This record gives sequence, structure tokens and C-alpha cells, in this order.
Amino acid sequence: MAYQHYTTEAFILAGVPVGEAHRYLTLFTKEFGLLRAVARSVRAERSKLRYGLQTFDATRLTLVRGREVWRVTGAMLGGTGHYHFRGNRAVFLLTARLCALLRRLLHDEERNLPLFLLLSDALSYLAASSLDEERIRDVESVTVLRILALLGYRSSDVLLRDIVSTGTLDEEVFSKAAAHRSLAVAEINELLNVTQL
Repeated sequence: MAYQHYTTEAFILAGVPVGEAHRYLTLFTKEFGLLRAVARSVRAERSKLRYGLQTFDATRLTLVRGREVWRVTGAMLGGTGHYHFRGNRAVFLLTARLCALLRRLLHDEERNLPLFLLLSDALSYLAASSLDEERIRDVESVTVLRILALLGYRSSDVLLRDIVSTGTLDEEVFSKAAAHRSLAVAEINELLNVTQL
């Protein structure tokens, strides 16, 4: 029986070792949203997939839907990945927090293209810029507020609506976020409490 192959861009949110050489991956894909897939023998020395399936990498995957689980059959590194962040611990930790938040809030196989593009833009901005810790906090605030808004948890504060609704991630938006940093953090905590997750 022939299986349909699907190719999609994806962020690897998490990976867990399974058996001797397999890995169970949590993926946020452009085409299918959040899904979990098995990468067989990916931890073996001879595996060609191992370098394209590291946690926090952006990658282009080929997937096959099995009877019980998705399987990864191909991977090619994308432009934004953890290797860009090795020199900046604060950016690496922010990437980990964003991935953990998505794992917590997203439902399986529910496509959300605006959210995928937001994460892609945020990680590209972090990878391309040399940022101090204050600016990294502003990027986190704006990105988390927008993630929550795209998932239906909208801020009731008028000062923050402009930050959330502006389309691009740029210095102007981050400067506005810096001016209202404590308000943004309080609002994020309130919205996360509302999710009850």
C-alpha cells in the first residue's frame, strides 16, 4: 500500500528519545499545525536526518501519516534554528520558552498560518539582530501577546492593543512595548491564567 507524502515547513518544539535510536517529535507545522511524529533511527550515527531534526530548529519535513502516528521520512534545515543562538543564552532561552508555550496552548492538527508566520518572524528577528537583554524581553512580550491574541485571548488594555494589532515586528513596536513593559507582563500573566492550562 502506497502512503501519501506531505512536505511542510516546521518548527521542532520538542523531542524525546524512544528506544535505542528513535525520537518522538512535537512539531509546529505550516500545513497541519501542531502534530507529533516519530523519526526512526534518527539518533543513529549513520542517520542523514539527525542534523535536520534538532530541537528548536526550523526545518522542511517530509511526513507520512501512518495508522497510529505520523512518521518523518525526510528533513532539510531551514533558515532559523538553534545554531544561530548558540552565542546568546538569553535568545536561546526565549526560543525554548516560546516553544514550551506553543506546546501548552495548541491543539493537535489545527492549522494556524498566522501563528506560524509570527513565530517565524520572531525567530528570524532574534537570529538577525544583536540584542541586549532588555530588547529580548520586549520581543518576548510582543510575541507572547500576539500568540495569545491569535489563539483568542485578547488584551482588554487599550495601550496594549496597538502593540498586538500592528502587523510587523520592528523597532517601533518593541519601543512601545518597552514603554509599557510592566503592564504587558501583568497582562500576559492574566491571560495565561484565563487559559487554565
